Amino acid sequence: MSRKQVSHQNKRRKQLVGLALTLTVGIGLMFNGGYLQAKAYAAQWLLESAWQQQLETGKATKPWSWADTHPVAKLSFPDTQQSLLVLAGASGRNLAFGPGLWLGQASNSQANKVVFGHKDTHFAGLETLKVDDRIQWLGADRQVEDYLVESIQVVHQSRGDLLGQVGEERLQLVTCYPFDATSVGGELRYLVTAKRVYPVVARVDIDELRPREYRF
Repeated sequence: MSRKQVSHQNKRRKQLVGLALTLTVGIGLMFNGGYLQAKAYAAQWLLESAWQQQLETGKATKPWSWADTHPVAKLSFPDTQQSLLVLAGASGRNLAFGPGLWLGQASNSQANKVVFGHKDTHFAGLETLKVDDRIQWLGADRQVEDYLVESIQVVHQSRGDLLGQVGEERLQLVTCYPFDATSVGGELRYLVTAKRVYPVVARVDIDELRPREYRF
């Protein structure tokens, strides 16, 4: 076998090895992505199940035994037909599964509620909200609170004084900004403030609270 033929075979062998590695990595990423997606859907199913049980019993229900949170409300956007379960606490761990209610606000239904969420998953829809859009808050006590978007602001993360104005009956939704940023975090926050409107539906019948498909 000539030197030229050996060189050609070696080149061909390298190409085949490279192709095999590419296919292996691609398949691995595909299965890993599928696993992560399945895990996300399973978590949402468990959260929805815990929420339904909580509505029926009136007791806080953990979605899984080691969870340090539980659903406290369902946040709905009638204009976009989107609904999200809100979890107790706005820690990074909780925000991986859904928007989190800033603790300290949950005990007083008349107080300003502040909810944090990720801009690229659960709160991605905030970008399409407009002033006067409707928002509904369904608490674990089955009381529905209606809100209208009052203002939308881009603020610096240091403006914590804009949050949690107790007694004014406002719902505030907070996420990172800009929405198309590729980096995580940043100094800017997208702040949606909605005011409480009346009348309030005192309580919703449990039969009307059917589980819905979870949407991002």
